[in-house]
Amino acid sequence: MFISLGVLMAAMAMPVFANNHNDTRYSFDFGNGYWQTTPERIKEDDTYVYMYCDSSHTPGDSYYAWAWGYNSDTSSDFESSKRYQFFNGTVYKMTNYIYENDGDYAYVKARHAGSGVGKFSGLWSPDSI
Repeated sequence: MFISLGVLMAAMAMPVFANNHNDTRYSFDFGNGYWQTTPERIKEDDTYVYMYCDSSHTPGDSYYAWAWGYNSDTSSDFESSKRYQFFNGTVYKMTNYIYENDGDYAYVKARHAGSGVGKFSGLWSPDSI
């Protein structure tokens, strides 16, 4: 009885991560347009939007990114973070207020930091752990 109670208590104390934090690959090619966006993904909680740039076509090149939200009830998009600058190897947990402002989807909108030509790729998720 004491053993099963101890196991039950230990299981109840373990954190549960039930948000949408799985990483998705993204690829931005700024030669194909001024703005690039990730696909929308469901935003399940008030955690950070995560982004990691793991590849840049040109060393030292960068882009700016913002977390954006989408409310499907009102069909409206809204900016929900400050601007973040990404170089190859940069990781940010982007502070945002998508969930608090009734956004049910998140995405990242980006523009090139320089001439408007450049290729980048990496990982992102709408929620983080």
